[in-house]
Amino acid sequence: MTDQHRVPPQPGGRATRFPVKRRVVLGTAFAGGAVATAGLLLRPWQSDPAAGTDETGDGRVHMQIVAHPDDDLYFFNPDVAQCIRDGKPMVTVCITCGEGDGRNGPDTEEQDYESYVAARYNGLRAAHADMTLKKPLAEWTREKLKFKAGPTAELATLKSEPRIQLVFLNLWSNAEKPGVKGRRLKQLWEGETDEHETLVPAASPIGKKYGYDRETLLKVLAELLDRYNPVVVRTMDPDPDAQEHDAANPRYADQKGYSDHEDHTPAGLFAWEALRSWWKDGNGDNTVVESYRGYYGRRWPRNLSAKARKDKGRTMNVYAWRDERECGDPNGCGDLNITGKGVGTAYGASTTYRYSGDTGWLRRTGDKRLFAALVRGGRAVQWLEPESGSDETNSFSLVGTDLMLPSLNTCTSGAGVWHTVGVTAAFTEEPGSHTRNLLVRDFTFTGATGQWRSLGNPDADRKGRKRRGVGMPVAVAVGEGRLLVAARNYDRSVSVRHRTASGSWDDWKHLDGPVVQDGLSAVSLKTDTADIFASAADGVVQWHRDGGSWDQSTLDTVVPAGPPTAVALPDSRVLLLVREAETARLFGYVGDGSEDGWKDELDLGGDGGVGSIAALAPKSWSGRVGIAVRNDAGTVSVTVLDTKRDKKPKWRDGGPVIVHMPSLALDGTGRLTAGAIDADGRLHLARQAQPGIGAPENWTVVAR
Repeated sequence: MTDQHRVPPQPGGRATRFPVKRRVVLGTAFAGGAVATAGLLLRPWQSDPAAGTDETGDGRVHMQIVAHPDDDLYFFNPDVAQCIRDGKPMVTVCITCGEGDGRNGPDTEEQDYESYVAARYNGLRAAHADMTLKKPLAEWTREKLKFKAGPTAELATLKSEPRIQLVFLNLWSNAEKPGVKGRRLKQLWEGETDEHETLVPAASPIGKKYGYDRETLLKVLAELLDRYNPVVVRTMDPDPDAQEHDAANPRYADQKGYSDHEDHTPAGLFAWEALRSWWKDGNGDNTVVESYRGYYGRRWPRNLSAKARKDKGRTMNVYAWRDERECGDPNGCGDLNITGKGVGTAYGASTTYRYSGDTGWLRRTGDKRLFAALVRGGRAVQWLEPESGSDETNSFSLVGTDLMLPSLNTCTSGAGVWHTVGVTAAFTEEPGSHTRNLLVRDFTFTGATGQWRSLGNPDADRKGRKRRGVGMPVAVAVGEGRLLVAARNYDRSVSVRHRTASGSWDDWKHLDGPVVQDGLSAVSLKTDTADIFASAADGVVQWHRDGGSWDQSTLDTVVPAGPPTAVALPDSRVLLLVREAETARLFGYVGDGSEDGWKDELDLGGDGGVGSIAALAPKSWSGRVGIAVRNDAGTVSVTVLDTKRDKKPKWRDGGPVIVHMPSLALDGTGRLTAGAIDADGRLHLARQAQPGIGAPENWTVVAR
């Protein structure tokens, strides 16, 4: 959250607070104090360092890398809370201390940066203790963490649940102050400043300030990745949306021209570059990455259900010290600059993934074996079922070496030929040198494994930062050997590129239409036609291609909470699925693809959740459709909808807490099969007990 702009007052006002007292350094403000050397200190939850195991099982750690001390609460939750409840070891790394103007609360006149930072850290520790134990005042051990790169940070460990840790690097958010060396995180990333100092918070175990340059911060983050070897890493958004600021869209605390805080973007870039370096050194082959939108959430309808907002809001209330608890630190027990109750009415009411998770990653080969195309360790990998219908495990195989963003989409053009599309990235300190290029891989399971080919970037002829606005691509076959690839562009509309029957590619074409969210869906009902769907602020936008021409219309749906999903039915109709804003309920619309050919909406219910929707309509199912979504518990909800009957389907919830989105396919025996990546980075499958009957059940690990 913003470190120098207070959140505008929101409905509900602000509860009366105890006044924040003048800072007094307490000798009992922290426990511990032993100097720890990164790479040598035993993780506090480990029981046997030689064996490399720990008390929680296999030690698969989740790491959050954030700019400010409340970013994981605002932007990554409910995901963090779900994984804490699931027992995962969790470490959050705060790069800057978020000192703001040094005043804790709108009514505070006295400026004290060190005291305000201490209060924010107290609030974050309390919030994590509350998510873990429902005890905001639970005790923490606070100690020094010395890095080989030079600086020392604070390591805070929840005493009764040592799997929960916080690391505070303490860089000034805005070092352009008298007597302080440095500027902002953006200038540090771009190499415009060679020293950026840290702040020493009140009552901190860190006794002096340190200096960072760009390489030092990258080395420190790499040391932390080495120390924890995380299986899941969550980052800020390195590629924020363009945003025109005007009377209708006030700037608030956005950076100029973009919909996010100026510290969030370089925090995301530093995290991704540290990961790239770590992976290059042969580490983290199984690591899964998720990046989250920041202030983007205030520009779009709220996507969390009422229950999810309440749960997230409880944690925010603890951080903001709304319970007026007495924590024993006169610096303050939370951040009084957070006004309004719970998640508020701005960005806290949504959780949005920057690289919108695709649901088209689980498919079936010509010999009836399932396969999955995913990104792990920053590279494209593939899993293949050992035998048709088998729950035996098999390893992932590497099918790409370039750094890939987290989501892949796979489709077939028939005759056993498959096509996977994704985005490769290079993060550079020079703003104009970044690359975000779309790639396509054509492959079979009976011949060549397939090479990746660059499709360039829809905004390749524009300035470097504008090339970073590309979304996650989708592909659809529009005839034998012909392929259409679509992606959101910098202008927040849609661009397409078409491969002809001869194998040559047309140039990128920008389609006219309104601003839409990322997360496209595409279907083709007959040769040389295609329909692309995306969510706008007030409905779902449809682009229809017939031959070489495109028409665009906005469909009258519920206000979308996120990406829509379209699936072709056997009778040449389309089922369009949309989550509703504010409720996260699922609604369906059946039509023939024409603007006026959509049937009345179907209220499909569901159990909340965010993200893309998986759907599968096998030809043999006569209009029945399998549907799978990520729900409010972070697990998977699955149902089978009969589009020919006006009856609300029954949902089956279960399986592991997951990352990314679920996917659906028919296995070799004809059973509907759901796939998901669990919070330990493992591939799970669940299958119907009998073909065509009931929802998939009995989740089983098939790849680690």
